[in-house]
Amino acid sequence: MMYPNPARNQTTIHFTLTKASNVSLNVIDMSGKEIKSFLNSYMQQGDHDVLLNTSHFSSGFYIVRMITENGIKNVKLVVQ
Repeated sequence: MMYPNPARNQTTIHFTLTKASNVSLNVIDMSGKEIKSFLNSYMQQGDHDVLLNTSHFSSGFYIVRMITENGIKNVKLVVQ
């Protein structure tokens, strides 16, 4: 879950880990290029909120990719 979405200056990414895991969060533009890697750490089981500063992103569509030991999840982000 990501809010607000569309975002202007920042968005919060909320996720729940069912078990402790390495977590990587990356932003990918629509051409498939990774433009930002903003989390790469071991996190405990439970609920987490991560703030993403989008103020320097151009307006448009992006993919926020979360990689954990349980798999990969992609969420569309709109920056205004």
